[in-house]
Amino acid sequence: MPTDPTAATPDSRRQASDAVLRAIAYVKAEAPEGTPQLPEAYRHLADQLPVTQPLGNGLVVSYLYDEGQVFSYVQQHHLSSLNTRVEALHELALINLGRLANGKLRIFHHGTIHGVMLDQQFEASVLLLDEFWEGPARQYTPHGAVAAVPSRGVLLFCDREAPDGIAELRGHLAKGVAAGGIELSAELFARNARGDWAVLPEVSSP
Repeated sequence: MPTDPTAATPDSRRQASDAVLRAIAYVKAEAPEGTPQLPEAYRHLADQLPVTQPLGNGLVVSYLYDEGQVFSYVQQHHLSSLNTRVEALHELALINLGRLANGKLRIFHHGTIHGVMLDQQFEASVLLLDEFWEGPARQYTPHGAVAAVPSRGVLLFCDREAPDGIAELRGHLAKGVAAGGIELSAELFARNARGDWAVLPEVSSP
C-alpha cells in the first residue's frame, strides 16, 4: 500500500510538539493589501507558511520558537501533524510570552510617555499581555492605554486622556516615518475594555 508523503511521522510529530510547546506570541505587520497569493504551482507548500492570526488593526500575531541561534516560525504543518487548533497554540504562546517578560520587563519614562524594555525582539508583542496592562501599566494608564509600536523592539504608551502624551507618541511616529524606520505600524492603538487594540483616529483641529 503506497505511503502518504504528507502523513506525519513520529519525528515530525516530535518536532512539531517542540515548536508548539515553545512558541512565543509575536506581533508583526499585516501583509499589505494586494500581496500576491501563493501561485498554484506552489500550493503544495502552503503547509510551510507561518501560522498567523489577524488582530483586525493592521497587525497580526505569529508564533516564534527559539532554536538556539535563531528564532523560527511555527508553520501550518506543525499544527496539522498534531491535530492542534490555532486557538490552543495562541493560548500557550501567550503564556510563554508572559514567562519571557516575567522579571525581565522594565518600564521607562520619557517626558509625558512611557515605554517597555525587554529584549529588543518582543517589546511590541507586550501589546498582547493583559496581565501587563491590567497590572504594572495600570498606574500610568488609569483611563485606558494608547500605544505605539513602530518596530518589534519598541512599545511606547500613555494614558488615553493625556493629550500631551498622545501628541508625543504621534511625534515619535512621524519622525519614524520621515526616517523610513517604521517596521510595524505608524498608527496609534487604543486598548478597549476587552483587551483589544483598535486604531486611534487622529482628531482634526477645529
